[in-house]
Amino acid sequence: MNEIELLRTLVNINSDSYNTEGLEKVLCSIKTACGPALRIKTERKNGHPFMVIENDPSDTKRSFALVGHIDTVFPENFAPFSMSGTMMRGPGVEDMKSGIVMMLSLMRSFAGSRNLKLRALINSDEETGSKDSLGFLRKYTKDIDAAFVFEGVTEKQGIIVKRKGITEVLVEAQGKAAHAGTYFDKGVNAIAKLFHVYGNLKNDRFFKKEGVSLNLARINGGGKLNIVPDRAHMWFDFRSFSTSDFLNMRKRFARARTGGIKMTVYDKRPPLPGGKTGKYSAILKMEYEKAGETFSLDSTGGASDANFISTFGIPVLDGLGPRGGGDHTEKEFTLLGSFKKRLSAFRAFLEYFEKK
Repeated sequence: MNEIELLRTLVNINSDSYNTEGLEKVLCSIKTACGPALRIKTERKNGHPFMVIENDPSDTKRSFALVGHIDTVFPENFAPFSMSGTMMRGPGVEDMKSGIVMMLSLMRSFAGSRNLKLRALINSDEETGSKDSLGFLRKYTKDIDAAFVFEGVTEKQGIIVKRKGITEVLVEAQGKAAHAGTYFDKGVNAIAKLFHVYGNLKNDRFFKKEGVSLNLARINGGGKLNIVPDRAHMWFDFRSFSTSDFLNMRKRFARARTGGIKMTVYDKRPPLPGGKTGKYSAILKMEYEKAGETFSLDSTGGASDANFISTFGIPVLDGLGPRGGGDHTEKEFTLLGSFKKRLSAFRAFLEYFEKK
């Protein structure tokens, strides 16, 4: 099965993060595509399967991890895989089943390498925060020289070296219920309390700082219109490239809090700070340019497993999948030319180290 047919097969299997059956089907297809020359092991935690694929060099001189995820955000597939001209479309085609296919092609190419150790790490809960697979990623990168994450990038991006970290904040308000007519003055409106907190945060200059984003993502509260609401809550998504901004954010939220307000902070992913990639990015740049593919060192507000891997003390480069767009929407697409060029460039990158 060639790369495009394998991509078609994977895209046409729904693998929402909570679709256990679909996730297992995708891994079964991956296992079949690997062939007998590669070693494969599958682990599971809380219904999420994880796969390790390895070659077996006789004299390992350098070891790399290729990292990707098979889960998507779509509870049901909105359309089957399709290809028209230079575009490939379908649920998860860019985020990130095309990257998975690139990883598998590279693993097959270097299955018989004598000195280059490759280990593909595939998880199935990245879209929900990689909570179950974090230990899996840490375990299988302990003896690795560098990691390469095959997330896709936008049409104008090269590779990703910096990503924002993510923290979610739950703000809960306790009020006092009352009849909206007869005893209106006796009530305490919980929703109004939340508006007061949000107003304080919105007017804080810190949240208008470049590189910082604060998204009021969800708000719930109240019931019948003739009752003063006594409970309400809202969720925020906070992102930044700077670790110090996350400490500052906690202080700002605490300052905005008023009586009867409870706040709970959930740290989801640390920032990917960049750095420690000089020799790898320089060689990759050379191979990208030979292949006629876009190369630049870019940053993005979205997070990936590279955020976690960067805390393990090894170099990590991200955004090695193809260029495309429309991630998490029904307009998701991958550029066929970029897929081929980037696959060729990274194969040449690995060959460079295999010869060293």
